[in-house]
Amino acid sequence: VDLSNAFKLYPNPTNGWINIQSEIEIESLSFYSIEGRLVKQEFKTNKSNISDLKKGVYFVEIETKKGTIRKKLVKQ
Repeated sequence: VDLSNAFKLYPNPTNGWINIQSEIEIESLSFYSIEGRLVKQEFKTNKSNISDLKKGVYFVEIETKKGTIRKKLVKQ
């Protein structure tokens, strides 16, 4: 399954909430710092409040039953 266009992450850049538009059910969202450190994780949701994270670039790993995809996210 090609997941590259299965998810829309918005708004990006963001300063608070992010939303993930998808027709595939999301199992978990994992937020990684640019250094690869896990900084936040949520389950069974398609939105997340990241206002507690520092400004910078993060990678969001979106895990589903059909596979996992990683998206880049900019926190302002």
